[in-house]
Amino acid sequence: MKNGKLVRIHEKPKEFVGDLINTGLYKFTPEIYNYLAQIKLSPRGEYELTDALTLLAQKENVDVVQVKDYWLDLGTTADIQKIENFLNNRRK
Repeated sequence: MKNGKLVRIHEKPKEFVGDLINTGLYKFTPEIYNYLAQIKLSPRGEYELTDALTLLAQKENVDVVQVKDYWLDLGTTADIQKIENFLNNRRK
């Protein structure tokens, strides 16, 4: 990120590239479709949405909003209970 704009997303880097994470929360404009059509399979054998976002950021301004309160990963079913506990404790 530079001046509140996306420069590049490093998807699952093997080495440290910074202290920010991608929450995976997006609000897209129709321009994203032009870049989705350009991405190729990643070394992990997947089509990475983050590759399309990086391409978009090279041509157009992509705003970045930093979450400053908290963020919880919901990447597996095991995370559901952890998040439910967190939300229940915040209601008290």
